[in-house]
Amino acid sequence: MIYQDLELNAVSTFLNELSLDEIIQCGCATRPQCTSPFQSNKCADWGELSVTGTTSGEGSDSEDLQDHSVTMTCQTARSKRLKTENQREMQRSYDRKFRTNKRARRIAGCETFISALQDLTVLLHFRLARTENEMHLLCLAKKKGDSIPTEKKAQQQLERNDGVIQCIQSCTLSWRQKKSGELGKYFLRDQAEKIQSLVDNLIELGEQLSAATAELRWRVEEKTVGVWV
Repeated sequence: MIYQDLELNAVSTFLNELSLDEIIQCGCATRPQCTSPFQSNKCADWGELSVTGTTSGEGSDSEDLQDHSVTMTCQTARSKRLKTENQREMQRSYDRKFRTNKRARRIAGCETFISALQDLTVLLHFRLARTENEMHLLCLAKKKGDSIPTEKKAQQQLERNDGVIQCIQSCTLSWRQKKSGELGKYFLRDQAEKIQSLVDNLIELGEQLSAATAELRWRVEEKTVGVWV
């Protein structure tokens, strides 16, 4: 009884010395500590409520983050799919344009080559005619016993003929290399027959021009006396 009275007096003295605000603050500060066994259940309930409230809040935030992450993932996948489809369509369009342009360049190159062969054929006919004309003038001058005023022109004609003959050789060699694939892939297959016909004609005319040039050179360089027949 003596100990109980002493404890009661100490508690009474402590309470008398505290104000109401301090008592409330002490109660709030000591509530989670649960020093009394009768308060343990209340403290546990209060802690559970606190933890439950926090957990539920955190759970809702986590669910929101997961939903947001799923939404962003779907949007990213959709944008990638659309981007991939657009890229594929652009690539297909680029491939079509590239093939069209490549075919156009190939056709243009083939037509240019054919046009060059045709122009060279016309030039060969002209060179043959001029060579025969120069030989005829030299024959007339020789028959009359006069000096040969056309010798200079004939020499110029010989030089032109040599250039044309070299051009024929270059064209025929280029055609053989293209046809055999030595210069890369053979793209002139569609016009091969026409080109081959022109090349054969060039070779024949080139042989005629070579023979005429050799004869003209002999007439220019020969200094014999008499009449050429």
